Amino acid sequence: MSSAAIVGLLGLAAIILFMTERFPNEIVALGLLVALALTRVLDLREAFSGFSHASVITIGAFLVLSEALVKTGAVSLLARHLFQTTAPRRILAIVLAVVAFSSAWISNTALVALFIPILYEVSREKNIPASRLFLPLGFAALIGGTFTVIGNSSMIFGAALYKDITGSTIPFFAPLRFSLFFFLLYATYLLFFAHARLPLRPEPEGIEMPLDVREFLAQARVLPGSPLIGQPATGSYVQETYDWEIVALRRGNRAYYRVPPELTLQAGDLVLFRAEPELVATLANVLHLEVEPEVTLQKEGYAAGEMEFAEVMVGPQYLNHPVSETRLREKFGASVLAVWRRGRLRRRRVNDILLLPGDVLVLLGGRGVVNLLEKNRDFILRREHILPMERLSRLPIAVLTMLAVLVTGVWGVIPLPLAALTGAVCVVLTGCLTPREMRTAVNWNMLLLIAGLIPFSIAFRESGLADRLAETVAASASLFGPRISLAVILVVASLLGQFVQPNGAVAIVLPLACSTAQALGVDPMPFVMAVLYAAIYTFITPYSYTVNIMIASAGNYRARDFVRHGIGLLLLFYILGPLFLPILFPF
Repeated sequence: MSSAAIVGLLGLAAIILFMTERFPNEIVALGLLVALALTRVLDLREAFSGFSHASVITIGAFLVLSEALVKTGAVSLLARHLFQTTAPRRILAIVLAVVAFSSAWISNTALVALFIPILYEVSREKNIPASRLFLPLGFAALIGGTFTVIGNSSMIFGAALYKDITGSTIPFFAPLRFSLFFFLLYATYLLFFAHARLPLRPEPEGIEMPLDVREFLAQARVLPGSPLIGQPATGSYVQETYDWEIVALRRGNRAYYRVPPELTLQAGDLVLFRAEPELVATLANVLHLEVEPEVTLQKEGYAAGEMEFAEVMVGPQYLNHPVSETRLREKFGASVLAVWRRGRLRRRRVNDILLLPGDVLVLLGGRGVVNLLEKNRDFILRREHILPMERLSRLPIAVLTMLAVLVTGVWGVIPLPLAALTGAVCVVLTGCLTPREMRTAVNWNMLLLIAGLIPFSIAFRESGLADRLAETVAASASLFGPRISLAVILVVASLLGQFVQPNGAVAIVLPLACSTAQALGVDPMPFVMAVLYAAIYTFITPYSYTVNIMIASAGNYRARDFVRHGIGLLLLFYILGPLFLPILFPF
């Protein structure tokens, strides 16, 4: 079998696996890498070249720099000063402008994670439905991410691939030529014609602790002879056998509101535990527990401020995974009491519940758990005020570091990947971020995905498959001109971006775009820009892009809400792209 046939079959298999989401995207990409190496389509140097690729270094470094700007309060400080008006249309205009501008420099995932609690607060204070803010937030982040070559991971990845293929670079502000025009069209249409037709979805009601806390919790004393004696208070076989979990424990005069994993149970311990009400009697008999009539430990804990109740949405990396994989107990000492899904609390076998977009976890933990969750970008608090700006004194350092990276990298004083990595190190050394925050700021799954896709892009070109497909696409130009070929490339990249994965679309279609331009004897720049815009503008599906997943959860949207609001915008792009890209980026 020829190398081109192998690459084609592997690419088709990868697209199917991306679409079915049977395995995580990064595992599919790494499997693709392994298959290309085992079939000897690529040698080992080419197969592992993605891990040292400039795009991987650049994306990781800019994620750290973005997090430094967020942690030092750059965006939230701006938002606090701007969200003073009460007019809904003005608030919407501010959201569009601030988010689009910020997305040009800051990771749009970090930016949206920051703005979700801010807009929850704005919606409550100004009496504006939250669902009429989050879709514009997401779309502004997507379009704003195409203002510069560093605004979006797919843009950085595509610019690096373009340099690998042609040896040329995409100027830093070149994407702004089309994206600013497109953004202004969207903003004008939304503000003057469509703002009243934004989806109106009820925000899930705040989940207040019920008056009868025994619906969530029960309290019991461990009796002599109990099989629990000597067992660890967390993670024991009992928790795996029965649907229960110890939330807090009192031993004598000492109370544990964050139960240490090494603590073992003793006779006389008073335990506060989560369990289904109908199972409490069974647990008492089997485990030799004396159930208390009232949950006094929990009440005293609240009175002393020792326990905190929170509602959080999880990041996209946990979707379609069970609650247990969030490891909230190990990381923060927080117990998941229930999952709130579309107006209903789900409490049975809570750790086994698969998380879906829109789910809210009901948590109870020791004092400080809310503060810990607030600082972690994997979880988004729903019931908290605007995030605190704890390191405002470091804001000038973070801003100046980002400016220095942009000036030195864009003007060619030093290569952009090196400039970005230097800046990432600087924001840690100067205290803008802690080393732990630096590690959590990096989306390692995305970097593994890109590192696995780069070898496929190499194989796609070197096997000759890209050239063969390009000849087919270029044949249409003999009758209708290169604009038709450009339109075909644009639509293919868009469909792959919508329903497969944006970075996967870039890895597959960008080499094809360059080969098509070469076959036509024209400049590849309009084709390359068409691919990048099309892969990123995922307006009609809530699942292909991290930003869309986040706003789908925050706004309680249905999939059809994205289609209704985004289909017109996508069709407009299909029309304007082939018309204007050859003008802005001449053939």
